[in-house]
Amino acid sequence: MEIRPSITVGNEVCIDQYLCHRSSHCHTKHQCMDLCLMGVFVLVKGDGVYPERSQLCCMCFLCHEFCPVQAITVRWTLRA
Repeated sequence: MEIRPSITVGNEVCIDQYLCHRSSHCHTKHQCMDLCLMGVFVLVKGDGVYPERSQLCCMCFLCHEFCPVQAITVRWTLRA
């Protein structure tokens, strides 16, 4: 039996860059990158952290709960 991502249900990780940049004690350390066990986040020079590999997210919501300004949103998506 092969296990793979569903073709109709997915997930999406979004970062509100405005809120992220306002967080002075977290933004420079990029702790959400270290916290994510699945390696969803990458560091983009000049822009900070970006969720480049959202499809790898296991929906544990640790990044959302950890973010002091709630800049990270994790949600289900439906594909047609």
